[in-house]
Amino acid sequence: DLKKSKKGIRVKNISSSQIKPAAPGNVVYAGSGLRGYGNLVIIKHSDNMLSAYANNKEIIVEVGQSVSQNDAISRLDKNQIIYFEIQRWESSGPPALSEVNSIRTTCLILVVS
Repeated sequence: DLKKSKKGIRVKNISSSQIKPAAPGNVVYAGSGLRGYGNLVIIKHSDNMLSAYANNKEIIVEVGQSVSQNDAISRLDKNQIIYFEIQRWESSGPPALSEVNSIRTTCLILVVS
């Protein structure tokens, strides 16, 4: 549920725009079936990394679709808030904070551009 989640970031959109993924990957979920996330897109970037984009106005990708960083995956309205989260795991433990912050910064730039 987005109201309880503290793992990701929320970004307010200042104009109508398209959302682009943080990195290339494959769409593994596109829909509204997960309660509390609205229209949600989940992209698998590697065997150990996913990114989630929740609360979209409109989803414009399908499950199984391959996407690049330049492909739009969803649309937002003016003043709409999108929720973004990276999920990464390794057998050696969580990623370094600098790596996570780098990914978040990249996504923030892509979300608002």
